[in-house]
Amino acid sequence: MPTEQSSTLSNTQYLKQFTNKAMASRIPLDGSIELTHRCNLRCIHCYLGDQTTIRTHQAEELTTTEVLDAIDQMVAAGTLNLTITGGDPMIRQDFPDIYAYAVKKGLLITVFCDGILVTDRIIDLFNKFPPRNIEISLYGATRQTYELITQVKGAYQHCIEGIQRLKANGHRFKLKTVLMEQNKHELKKMESMAKSYGVDFYLDWAIFPCMPSVDNCGHSNTRPAHQKASIEVTPPSFKDPLDLRVNPIEAAELDISNDEQIEKYAEFYIRTKDMQASDYLYQCGAGLTTFHIDPYGNMQPCTVYTKAQYNLRQGSFLDGWNGPIAKIRKIKIDDDNPCTACHLRNLCRGCPPIFALENGNGNTKSEYICQTTQAVYERIENKVTSLLRNQHYENKDR
Repeated sequence: MPTEQSSTLSNTQYLKQFTNKAMASRIPLDGSIELTHRCNLRCIHCYLGDQTTIRTHQAEELTTTEVLDAIDQMVAAGTLNLTITGGDPMIRQDFPDIYAYAVKKGLLITVFCDGILVTDRIIDLFNKFPPRNIEISLYGATRQTYELITQVKGAYQHCIEGIQRLKANGHRFKLKTVLMEQNKHELKKMESMAKSYGVDFYLDWAIFPCMPSVDNCGHSNTRPAHQKASIEVTPPSFKDPLDLRVNPIEAAELDISNDEQIEKYAEFYIRTKDMQASDYLYQCGAGLTTFHIDPYGNMQPCTVYTKAQYNLRQGSFLDGWNGPIAKIRKIKIDDDNPCTACHLRNLCRGCPPIFALENGNGNTKSEYICQTTQAVYERIENKVTSLLRNQHYENKDR
């Protein structure tokens, strides 16, 4: 007879079953919406590109009414989790109205922001309608480094003040950074800052190109806003951010710098190493359980993939979900795709849309991401061997 303990699913088991059913039925459980591409910063690595040009497209953004209608439609389709992002979403004056409406509709909300606009007014909003989580981008542990990357004087102090407001009011948040040559020397200090606030810290080394778009003209933020193009000045390329990457071995060393991180990565590798590769190019949740909506109403499978878009101003959420978005799940992987047989594919932070941005072809690979992933594995390989050996003896003793 099953005991009460054995007959009750754990939270993890329940979530897995729930997600599997959603995948089987193609329910759009998880979504993200960029309320704007505008930002109060001009980060040199930003994949959205040139803020000067982006800001001229404000009038083309979805109106408040259009955003609320999109929320109604996604909820009706089965969405549970929504990430509100930008740019910085709080730059829109109607952010509080949109945020509160989404919470009242029952969505679990995560907010991506830079912390600068987390004012007392925003804190009052979050106190009334607590978010599921808040993720704040932190690009340096000092004013000099932070403002070198963001290109806005005084921004660092405002970011710290926003973080402190969240902490003082008991809101759950985490800090994250993008690793680059300009801030690698302050990584440990940023980790220490996160510990001092009692929050998680996440590092991403996989810088990728700007996404060429009508609102950025394919330009990055690397040229100062006041600098005019001339015969002596080469316009910024959408691949400029790639020059900021830290070399693969150093990136791996900074990403996995202690025994706790080594064990965490090793355990993840062991759990996922035997997962079978699919015959299809897109093996994540994009277009299966996840979607993204940009500031201009373009619905697409994820933030980066822009070749399968459906504009919500032309029809309904479900028209997009069951039309262009669904079609990407049928794209077969090329026979010579280098990632198919790779045993490190579940450690890899690359994906076909990112590869396409870098190389023009989603069936290729990013040499940088591939080399860094290999360097990550080399750092955990001994631990993987040790854990697998222990598993072998444990199974043998049973």
